[in-house]
Amino acid sequence: HWGTHKVTQNKTLYTWINEEGEVVCQRTYGELHANASCIAQKLLTSQKPVIKPGDRVLLIHVPGLDFIDAFFGCLRARVLPVPVLPPDPLQRGGQALLKIENIAKSCNAVAILSTI
Repeated sequence: HWGTHKVTQNKTLYTWINEEGEVVCQRTYGELHANASCIAQKLLTSQKPVIKPGDRVLLIHVPGLDFIDAFFGCLRARVLPVPVLPPDPLQRGGQALLKIENIAKSCNAVAILSTI
């Protein structure tokens, strides 16, 4: 397994770079494995709502490594991730929230994962 194998577990898998080209954060194979496993466990042991393999879950994240952790956590739990950008705080009138609500309804999402 890539996340626990002694050859790969401490190797950098992802590097997040800002607009100036500076490294903001990184993930090793082992870190992604641990984070994705934790998210998958929480998804599959959730009681409210109960989340089952095959269910859809909205991922409302800004681009970054937290999104990648959540995406792979969903895959590990055999849950279908539905990525959605967070609402724009400058947009007025609730249109951004309405858009998210429409996406959730159209894909029958049973839960939302977010860092916001």
